[in-house]
Amino acid sequence: MIIKQGKTNIKYLLIVLVLAIIVALGILNYYWTVKEEFRRPEQELAKEEILPEATKEEAIEEKIEGEWKVIDDPISNVEIIAREDKFDENKVYIFIKNLDTDREEFFVTLSDISKTAYFEAEFRNGHLYVLRRTITEPKDWQLLKYSSPKDEGIILFTSEMSAPFRISPDESFLAILGRGGQDYFFRDNLLFINLNTKEQKEFNSKDLTTNEILSYREETPMQSSVWIIPEEWTEDSKSFLGYTKLVTSADPPMPSEATIFKINVESWKVEKFQIPFEEGVIILSGGLNLEREAVLYERVSDELSLYIYDFILGEKKIVISYSNEVFNTYCKHALDYNYPFGGDCYEKHLEPNWIDKNTISYFDFETREKIIKKID
Repeated sequence: MIIKQGKTNIKYLLIVLVLAIIVALGILNYYWTVKEEFRRPEQELAKEEILPEATKEEAIEEKIEGEWKVIDDPISNVEIIAREDKFDENKVYIFIKNLDTDREEFFVTLSDISKTAYFEAEFRNGHLYVLRRTITEPKDWQLLKYSSPKDEGIILFTSEMSAPFRISPDESFLAILGRGGQDYFFRDNLLFINLNTKEQKEFNSKDLTTNEILSYREETPMQSSVWIIPEEWTEDSKSFLGYTKLVTSADPPMPSEATIFKINVESWKVEKFQIPFEEGVIILSGGLNLEREAVLYERVSDELSLYIYDFILGEKKIVISYSNEVFNTYCKHALDYNYPFGGDCYEKHLEPNWIDKNTISYFDFETREKIIKKID
């Protein structure tokens, strides 16, 4: 008996208490065992944002389908790699690959992203800038800045239609191409946004084109328009360079002539440099060399030629030329109806490129051998 002759039986009370504790521990152990057995893997993956980085990358690796986009960023010397999610078609994972060390690290997860629309990204000083088209209405173009895997992104720019963008090396300015210009012939606008003050400055394609091209456009019998091609910031982030191209109607359209423009973002002074007029069409695939202040470009007429043009001094030098006979052996009538190097002729593109200030590379038109050449 627990109570005997008016006194509490301590011995029996202790026995009952010990038994109650044992039963309670058994119930708790059963509860946690059952809960662990029925925990879903998806619930674990949903916690990835609070996992250590190494564990988080392992969890993401299990969901990766494959590479969707690889963007080379020469300013930061990295590759920006977007990989798809196996289970969510509107989600991608961004990895940053250091091209010096060949090391690759997960950076951020992007959701609500259209994979059929234009996509571009740049990496500046540890920050990721992404231009994407959303899936949800109103399906706008958004430019976002991400600083870490936990960052949800800061929206810097929203538009119904946007295209290539460039962030200055010091991250103080955004240059982005837009539409809605003065008319069909000058439909491109280049917008600059000071990311510190939010002040904006806009230029139309007509503002950035030389008088030579404007006069030439008026004289050409075919319908034509002037397009803006954004290119590069100077290393000090004070100036931005690009092209305007006179594009004549064809199928597809063909650029005929081009202007190089330089905009100082402190004074908003615009300098324009006319690439020399010649017969045929121009191909600006070689890009600008800002250190040398020169541009590589190809010209296709009755022959194919590769040039270097010093746009400050106004001096043009020929790198190599292929005769009409050689060109037409592989690309006969290439200019009659199609863009140069269209169709079966595409693989013959010279693909010129700057290696450094005094060195270029290109592929020989006939042999496809890669040629590396020093420039005086």
